[in-house]
Amino acid sequence: MRTGSARIDEEQSSTTRQVERGGVVKNNNHNNMTEKTKQADEQAGDETLAAQVAEYMGSKGGEEIAAAYLALGITASSDPEEIAGEIDEAYSGKFTSDEEFAQDIAEQLGSIDKNAAWPQTCIDWEWAARELMMDYSEEGGHYFRNV
Repeated sequence: MRTGSARIDEEQSSTTRQVERGGVVKNNNHNNMTEKTKQADEQAGDETLAAQVAEYMGSKGGEEIAAAYLALGITASSDPEEIAGEIDEAYSGKFTSDEEFAQDIAEQLGSIDKNAAWPQTCIDWEWAARELMMDYSEEGGHYFRNV
């Protein structure tokens, strides 16, 4: 049975051998903590920026929409007013699925004849949504046109 000090001596000896051979020794615990801290800082920064963007948007649910847009990572700007403008141009609404979104877009465009009967009413909305999503991004049910 090894004692705690024997194990530490063995680990230090192993590290010394790696350094002597030109190896790089990493402190994984420190790297993991640094990465977690960095992610937490980024998330807090995104939340703050989302709140700032929401002020410019002036709409109900603006912070949730801004947070979704920022989570997609499709803006290069850090200016809240500029991002609010991008969102205003790109935002298409909140939907429960890509298929529901595709159907809404088709209706908005007048592509669905309200008087149509079978077989014209048999649309593969899953396929239509797949095609449409080439030009859109979704986060948390919020849909944005790729501009």
